[in-house]
Amino acid sequence: METVTYRRQRVFDPLLRLLHWFNALAIVLLFATELGAEALEKGPVREAVWHGHVLLGYGLIAGLGLRLLWGLVGPQRARWSDFFHVSVWLRRQKADAGAFGHDAWASLAYLGLYAVLIGMGATGLVAAAGYFQLGPLADGGITRELAHSFKEVHELGANLVWAFIAVHIGALIWHERRGAPMAQSMVSGYQYRVADESQ
Repeated sequence: METVTYRRQRVFDPLLRLLHWFNALAIVLLFATELGAEALEKGPVREAVWHGHVLLGYGLIAGLGLRLLWGLVGPQRARWSDFFHVSVWLRRQKADAGAFGHDAWASLAYLGLYAVLIGMGATGLVAAAGYFQLGPLADGGITRELAHSFKEVHELGANLVWAFIAVHIGALIWHERRGAPMAQSMVSGYQYRVADESQ
């Protein structure tokens, strides 16, 4: 019978984990309100759901802002420098499975996700101003036509986020079945790596 021994290390700090789950919940609720609003007929209920969507968008922008700041001043594994593995990317190397912290290739996907989410926040502010006269751009003279063009970019970003979520969950399941427990790291803060194997 095969025995596997794991090394365990505290990697993700409490604020990083809190921001991870706050932003994840905001994204889920944003998708729920978007789908809910689209399913409703035009009227005050639909408009109220859209207003809720806009408010959740502000919450996500705040969460992303805090995450960006924590990436500059937080501990080592929260910093943006832990996401950049340029030598691995340029040489198309396999990531070191025994290293703690953000996986080199997953980091590239996370950076892409943050870029998309920041873009969605910006386009969402324009759409909120043009459609509902809400937010900091409400008095900026943004027309409904301009908001519509930004909404299309916003929807493209949403599709990219859906794709990321599917890949992210699929990768977690794949890693869980192949080796050390991974999914719990954003709950406990601990990562596990294989130390040695014996028969």
